Amino acid sequence: MMGTYAAIVIPTESNFQKSLSDTYKVIMELVRNGYEVYYSLKPFTVKVYELESTIRPYIRTFGINTFIVKVYDKEEFEQVLDYFSGRVRANYTFDRMWVKGRKIISTSICAKNCLNTPIYEVLKNSGFELSCDGNEAFVQCYDELSYLFFKEYELLGKGIVEKKIAINKVQILKPWHTIVYGAKISEISEESIKQREKILVYENMFADELIVALSDHEKIPLISITENPPVICLNNVFNRYSLSFFRVNVNSVLYMLSYGVNVSV
Repeated sequence: MMGTYAAIVIPTESNFQKSLSDTYKVIMELVRNGYEVYYSLKPFTVKVYELESTIRPYIRTFGINTFIVKVYDKEEFEQVLDYFSGRVRANYTFDRMWVKGRKIISTSICAKNCLNTPIYEVLKNSGFELSCDGNEAFVQCYDELSYLFFKEYELLGKGIVEKKIAINKVQILKPWHTIVYGAKISEISEESIKQREKILVYENMFADELIVALSDHEKIPLISITENPPVICLNNVFNRYSLSFFRVNVNSVLYMLSYGVNVSV
C-alpha cells in the first residue's frame, strides 16, 4: 500500500477558525469526494507548518475533535490544500504521528421529524446531507430539543422513556468525551431548563452518562451514549445559538457517521 505523503490538520477551536460551520462544510466536501478524513479522540503533538503563512514550522499540541486528512502524493496534497485556501485555517505535517481517532465514512443522515427544529438548521448549515436514502445513521427528533441518534433503524422507540424532573443543576461528567468536548456550562439556557418538564432517557445498563441534570432527589442523564449498538440520547439545555449546542449536535452526528481507528501517518 502506498505510504502517506502528508497529513493536513484542521483544529476546531472557535478562536482559531473564523466559522465552525464553514469548517465543517469543507470537511464534508472532502469526505464526499473520497478523501480520508479522521478526527482525534485524544490530544496529540506534532511539528506542523501553517497554511498560507510564512511562519517557520513549530511544535503544536492539538485537542480532541481535530480533523486529520491523509494524502498520499504531492498532487493530492495540493488538491486538498486548495479546498481550505481562503476558507479554513489549517496546518500540515510531513512527520510521522499516531493518533487515536475515528474515520468519517459518510456525510448523510436521515433526520426524522426534525424539520424546523434547531438541530435541522445546524446540520444543514454545516454541510451534512439530510436525506433518508441509503443512510448510515439516523436522528429522531422527539421535540425541538430532544434527539436520539442511532444506526440500527430497529432501535427506534425501543428503550426510550420520558421522566419528569425539576432541574436544579446541570453537570458535565466527562468534558473530555468527543460528544461533549468544548461544551460550556456558561452557555446553558435558563429558559430551556425552565421549559424542561420531561427528559428523554434511553434505558440501557451500559449507557455512559456525559451530562446530567440534578434535582433535589435524583440524577437523570441529559446526554448519554452506548457503544454497542451505538445510540446517543441528547436532551438540550444549551442556548440554541451557542457553540455548545452546535458542538454536541454536530459531534453526535459525526460519531454515528464514523468508526474508531488508530490514525497512523
